[in-house]
Amino acid sequence: MDLLIRSALPGDVEALHALRVAAADWLQSRGIQQWRRDDVPLDAIEEQVALGEWNVAVRDGAISGALRLLASDRVWPEDDVPAAYIHGFMIDRLHGGTGLGTTLLGWAADRAREAGARALRLDCMETNVRLRQYYISQGFTPVGRFVHRSPWHPVLLLERTLD
Repeated sequence: MDLLIRSALPGDVEALHALRVAAADWLQSRGIQQWRRDDVPLDAIEEQVALGEWNVAVRDGAISGALRLLASDRVWPEDDVPAAYIHGFMIDRLHGGTGLGTTLLGWAADRAREAGARALRLDCMETNVRLRQYYISQGFTPVGRFVHRSPWHPVLLLERTLD
């Protein structure tokens, strides 16, 4: 299977939104309080794509995974470490367990390093133990937490050093 990772295009917005809704539904069906299907409306994704924030993994002509790669993140305290931040990381369930997540995270680390970052950062719900363990297995280290205002649960801040 050929895999292409690229910046999202305006024509990808609906597929990105559908992937996000499917991910939210999957999480909810397993009792994981993380994403809700209406958290990120279509117009928000459209704006984020226009800003160049979304990147997609395309396998066999279809979007199989995606993430936003950002230069800053409000949940992280400011510091002097040049960093890049991952948001909205998701893999189509049809491609779960295929290594696509590892590939996409590696791609993000390479892009961050090329931009001069020394760290790749993300956050995840503290209560999502399986996801936390996955990120740790991918070289991320827990370095703190952030408490959102309701209705969000606290998130664990994780960082991967880029050598």
